[in-house]
Amino acid sequence: MLIWLEQARDSALVGAKAARLSALAGQFPVPSGFCLTAAAFAQWLAQGKPETIPPNIAALIEQAYQEFAAKLDIAEPRVAVRSSAADEDSHSASSAGQYETYLNVVGISELREAVLRCWRSADTERVRAYRRRGSATPSQHLDEIRMGVLIQQQIAADISVIAFSVNPVSGNRTEGVINAVWGLGQSLADGSVTPDTYIFSKSDLSLLRQDIGAKERMTILKPSGVEEVNVPRVMRRQSVLNADKLNQVAAMVCALEALNGWHVD
Repeated sequence: MLIWLEQARDSALVGAKAARLSALAGQFPVPSGFCLTAAAFAQWLAQGKPETIPPNIAALIEQAYQEFAAKLDIAEPRVAVRSSAADEDSHSASSAGQYETYLNVVGISELREAVLRCWRSADTERVRAYRRRGSATPSQHLDEIRMGVLIQQQIAADISVIAFSVNPVSGNRTEGVINAVWGLGQSLADGSVTPDTYIFSKSDLSLLRQDIGAKERMTILKPSGVEEVNVPRVMRRQSVLNADKLNQVAAMVCALEALNGWHVD
């Protein structure tokens, strides 16, 4: 019911997100971690969705967290707890934003609660409505969902980006687009901040256009969890990415597209 990320290649077992990150971990900088498999979610469902994690699964989580702490040489490592459903993050239907992610989770008690909240996110009205609309081809019933949970080391990011290997506005396949903000990526992913936008040529990675966003808010780490705060005024009109970082992200996007064989973000 639990497997380390470097071994988590089976999407039916751990969900699409975890399986894809596992496959990329040897070639790209992917934070380390471990996964609860879909079997753990299935047991929780079969027991009637209790308010606490079944004891056998809770013991596995605690043991893995302790081993993870020893590997990192940190008493209570900060982790991101991420849903990883089998129908999530496919190249035909992403289900983006339908399930939940919890950042900067610290300690075993918080970790257990975050896992429960990820499991519960599979049965929200938002997810049910998404499935009814037919925007994707996921399983239609809760007991058919294969939900893994991915636990990764939390990165204390100074900047975050979302990058596309095709221009999502124009559809131009010769261009890539990078959106960038200060701090963690939550403000960017949930659309609460206007990011910097960089359009680059995929043929030589040259910058074609740059638009500096307002970036009035950013997400930062608290002792536990995260919060959104004002960006210092002097930073709001500064470019988040310098030429070197822009080139690194653009090169990674093109490499990921080549490896996967389809357009990526």
